[in-house]
Amino acid sequence: MKHKKQVEKVIALFLIELLLFIPLYVSDVYAVKPTISNINVEESYDSAIVKWQTDVESNSFVDYGITSSIPLSKSSSVLSRNHELELFELSTGQKYYYQVRSCSGPDCRFSGLEDFKTLDAPAPSKITDLKEVSKTTNTVLIEWDESDSDYFGKYIIYRNDEKVGEVSTKS
Repeated sequence: MKHKKQVEKVIALFLIELLLFIPLYVSDVYAVKPTISNINVEESYDSAIVKWQTDVESNSFVDYGITSSIPLSKSSSVLSRNHELELFELSTGQKYYYQVRSCSGPDCRFSGLEDFKTLDAPAPSKITDLKEVSKTTNTVLIEWDESDSDYFGKYIIYRNDEKVGEVSTKS
């Protein structure tokens, strides 16, 4: 009788172990690494949108940088099959290296190392209505209508092909 109770205890422990650990074994066996396809980059002069697809719902990562060590990263934990991440504050006319990554649970897939180049910034529009406001022997105060270019950060003033000033406002 004592032997029968010990056998029942061993069987009970075995069944409990099966219930606890079989889902882990099964999930490991049936886990699917996402397959990455259709990688595309839409560049502008100061940003880029990286798009790709996966065959299973997964999260999104883009590792990027101006060297192949790709030290920067952008991510989204939203699970999707169609991925899109926008990279901001990029330098104009700069080559960037990048790699996309998607994970479904613990299983991740990486693309190869690729690169793109941001566009050169377009020339700003011409300033208009340049006028002298006042002048003295040593100075002149001028003003103008600002350029409508959104990335334009400063004005450099030349006189006879020589730089004489730099300002970040119009007067």
